[in-house]
Amino acid sequence: MTTITFNPDLNNSRTHNPFSFRRWLHTLALGFLSIVLSHIPVDATERVYFNYDALGFSLSVDSLETFAVEGKINKELSFYIPVVSKEDQALFRKALLKKEDINHIQLYRFFHTPMGEDIIDRFGDLNQI
Repeated sequence: MTTITFNPDLNNSRTHNPFSFRRWLHTLALGFLSIVLSHIPVDATERVYFNYDALGFSLSVDSLETFAVEGKINKELSFYIPVVSKEDQALFRKALLKKEDINHIQLYRFFHTPMGEDIIDRFGDLNQI
């Protein structure tokens, strides 16, 4: 019967040198890569899609922001806003400007449920390029 034993040479400077050039180069490359990847710009969503049964339409974020902040109705919104009362327009502007404090832990837990994952999947389908 043959017995194979593994006995690493702890005195071997090639395998256990924490100051080796290869380890230094590897660390430098990972550091550089993390800096480069953290500064890549990300495009935000430019349109918001509204769906109601079979009907659906989209509005640009810029037109919604202009309406919310300034109250101006541009060409894109002019088709939808006239059918809405002044009171509802004011409520819509208020809703667009409202900031919500969100419990990040609850949000994390929700999106890790089957329903939350389904919402993420559907949102991903809408935002595909």
